[in-house]
Amino acid sequence: MAEEDGSAFEIVDYTVASPWERLVARLEDIVRGWGLARGGSQTAPSGGNLSSSEGSFSETVSYAGRSYGIMYHTELPSSFLQPSTAMDIKESLEPRMNGMLDPSTDFPARAHHLQRWFGLSDFLLITPLADAGADAHEATQLLSTMSIVLDNARSSVPVFVPLMERRRHMYVGYMHGRGVSIKFNSEAMGVVPAHLAHLDGLVDFFFKRVLATHVQGPSPTLETVLQGTSVSTRFTYVKDWLQRGIWRPHITPPGHLDYIYWGPSEDPLAAMHLALQWPTSSAPKNRFWVDNSIRTDYRPMRAPLWSLRAVYPQPERWAPLAASLKSIAGAYDDARTFRSISELFELIGMKDRAIAATPDPSHMSSASNSPATARPVHASDADPMSDGETQSDDQPHESRPQPLSPGPEGSRGFISAVGTITRTLASSLTAPLLPSPQELDAVLQEIFTPESAASPPTSPSSQSASERADSRQLAKAYPFKAAPPGTLVSTLGLSLLTLPSLAAIALLWVEFVKEVRWYWEHTSPLPRVPLGQGAVGAPPQEGDGASAVDLDACLIYQKLQMLNYCIYRKEKERGRDTGKTPKQASDSASEDEANGWSDDDIYFSDDESSKNETPSSSHTTARSPVGDAPSSEPQQLTGQKLLYCEKPLVVPETQDPGPLTEDMIAEQQEVLSKLGTNAEAAAIRARMQTVSLSSDMQAFKAANPGCVLEDFVRWHSPRDWDTDDHMDEADEEEDQAAVAERAGRARGEGSGREGTLSRRMRTPGNLWRETWQQAPAAPAVDQEPIFRCTREAEKVLHYLEALAPLDLVHQLASVALVAIGEGFAQTARDISPQATPLVSVSECVTLFHEAVNQSWPEGCNVDDDAQAIFEPILQAAAPMEVMISRAVSLVHKLPQHHELVTALLSSDSNHEVAINSEAERSMVSSLFSGKRDELPDAHAREFLVRTWGPRPFATSAPVPSRMYALLTPSEFKVAMALGTDDCI
Repeated sequence: MAEEDGSAFEIVDYTVASPWERLVARLEDIVRGWGLARGGSQTAPSGGNLSSSEGSFSETVSYAGRSYGIMYHTELPSSFLQPSTAMDIKESLEPRMNGMLDPSTDFPARAHHLQRWFGLSDFLLITPLADAGADAHEATQLLSTMSIVLDNARSSVPVFVPLMERRRHMYVGYMHGRGVSIKFNSEAMGVVPAHLAHLDGLVDFFFKRVLATHVQGPSPTLETVLQGTSVSTRFTYVKDWLQRGIWRPHITPPGHLDYIYWGPSEDPLAAMHLALQWPTSSAPKNRFWVDNSIRTDYRPMRAPLWSLRAVYPQPERWAPLAASLKSIAGAYDDARTFRSISELFELIGMKDRAIAATPDPSHMSSASNSPATARPVHASDADPMSDGETQSDDQPHESRPQPLSPGPEGSRGFISAVGTITRTLASSLTAPLLPSPQELDAVLQEIFTPESAASPPTSPSSQSASERADSRQLAKAYPFKAAPPGTLVSTLGLSLLTLPSLAAIALLWVEFVKEVRWYWEHTSPLPRVPLGQGAVGAPPQEGDGASAVDLDACLIYQKLQMLNYCIYRKEKERGRDTGKTPKQASDSASEDEANGWSDDDIYFSDDESSKNETPSSSHTTARSPVGDAPSSEPQQLTGQKLLYCEKPLVVPETQDPGPLTEDMIAEQQEVLSKLGTNAEAAAIRARMQTVSLSSDMQAFKAANPGCVLEDFVRWHSPRDWDTDDHMDEADEEEDQAAVAERAGRARGEGSGREGTLSRRMRTPGNLWRETWQQAPAAPAVDQEPIFRCTREAEKVLHYLEALAPLDLVHQLASVALVAIGEGFAQTARDISPQATPLVSVSECVTLFHEAVNQSWPEGCNVDDDAQAIFEPILQAAAPMEVMISRAVSLVHKLPQHHELVTALLSSDSNHEVAINSEAERSMVSSLFSGKRDELPDAHAREFLVRTWGPRPFATSAPVPSRMYALLTPSEFKVAMALGTDDCI
């Protein structure tokens, strides 16, 4: 019958929990697990997340087919950490409710908007995970549920639910404790209502809401409410620079950073926020500050509290230097795979671009010359005549490249030219990123920029000593070898920052070596490659060839110094043979090369006897090197005569032994160590070590007939001529060679003859005595040359052409790291006065320097872990780049106020810096308005009205209420918290 009637009997089991009851239980478990229950401990429940960076717990719950996220926000703004001493703590309230009355919670610089509106230290937020927020019905249901959960847990934590679209930041909330309940709500509009555009209207609106209790009974009077009311006000001014064009060309200070692509293209300072605040003021004689459409008491320049906050964009978006270092790390890692650049080009299908390394010059005739290499950058110099014929004498020969024409941004042409190259970690060798021919040409032109175009002209005589001292100090600052900033190799190393792959670096290197060979074959000195540790642009010092190479620099730099010295010697030797000056000799260099002449042919056609000789170790003497223009009279040593004849001591022209690079020194030491210890080996070793000494002795004998060894020592090694010591009889008998040499001649008196040889020179079998006896008299011009320009230059070029990719990247990266560190250090000194140094900037530079010194290896190895090497450097480079960029921008905007700049750099975007002095306020006002002691209209006005009084009845206990209002040209927001005494 039941089936026929269509009815069914159903039993409802009320012992099974409903979905809503399970939701309550789940939420209560979460609240207790977070330690929010009274007397509970705070522990993250199973499956919970604690975000320490944001100071919050979060969980996910589901109900009625919808998912919700519940978050407990505990992060406190810095102003909340210590309650105001002026606060009157209400013992009858929950501690959390006292925050609504605490003036220290007013207008925190950066905080969650609920904390800013209501002064809360913590709160719960339950949010639908859908894009849209809850509607009014759903919000009421969620608040009712949470009120039951918190009541069960005996917790007084406020809870909020977002309404409608999240971007509008509209909330409803609830809080209860100790017989007081507080309801929260907020509203937002796109325009400011006219009657609420000033403080007077806002206060009236707030009082109406406070007095409207909606219950039967005696309501509190306005006079009662006014007695416990106070107002705080804040005006905010915004200065925006993010979209105001390129900043670097206008404010980058002079230094070594012009060739480094660093910092953002736009201003690193997105904006500045100036906040003027009128702190809490009560209502004397029933009135507040007057602020209406007719009159206002708010005078911005007279505001009691000023604070400034710098707003920066995300650093990850604008750290190109750190990104470029990542590209170098990828190239360093890839370079371990290849033994030569040719092998790399063969893999990527660019075998035709590889440069064919010349044979080792050690096995070549010194007179051989390689054919001239076409020079792409200065092609007009390489081939001055369109028909290909040899240049005639009446046509000028341009031995040096013309200075580059400065672009619209001066020395920034390099950056703009290569700015289109994609910067990324190109670890794929199958499809490497390569610069276009135009980009490659721009890089080469910048690398070979002459001194006059690379930097303002300086006086070598006035700066040489300081530059040498800086170079030595730089070498001590790093445990590995690099190159001085501002040199050609430094610019070459920095070019790695613009190249996105190992193949791109190899391609640049091949073209670079071709350029270097062009300079040698045209006897044109390499720009910005000073000899020794001299200043950039300083001329070589006469007779200083032995120190022409800076052994504290990397080997590439040493080789280029060696090549420049060869060019210098080549010019002087041409001038000596033709009677021309070095400049005139340089101008006729191409004609000589066209005729097949070699610099070594000047002396001997057969160089077989010199193949087994190694240039001797260097020594410093006051001598006149071969190659100078012929003088009318021989140079004499002032006040000195020969010991055994009345002839003046003449300073001879000698051969300059030339410099040695570190690999040549190591090779020489290896040869000496392999000779053995027998008599023949000792003789060979002595001959190798005294090549230069023997040459000087021969020249001295030719210039001073009748001289003895003592005369040579007086000139060549004055420290071995002792004017205080005297020979005893034993020494006189043993020095038979000296007795035989003077052949009974009487020793003269005066003219520097007083004294005797030092004891080491009087030792029997002395090497100097033996070399002196074997040295015939021969002028330097008739001797076999010790240093051969062509042979040594070709050895340099062979080294450059055969350099392994890993060694190449390691040396150039070393140069780049030093140039970066020194460049940023120089910029830090330029923008930081000694009286008030920018500590944050100095600390970042120091951290980068330490990271480079600790991580970067002195040499390279195929087993090196590129990631382990570069990771600490990258971690230090990005903050340094960010900090220096910010400092440069701030110093430009706030000149002469370095204490304020230091404070802004030391704080992040979440903190404000107080402005106390009148000078600082005047400067800041002019920054925002363009006029001193004047400010534009405020970007935002904030008013905070709080009251402490009875509600809902006149006989109720006092409860807190609070209203926050924000007024901007495009937004009006009001958030209100109304307290109610529940103990009726």
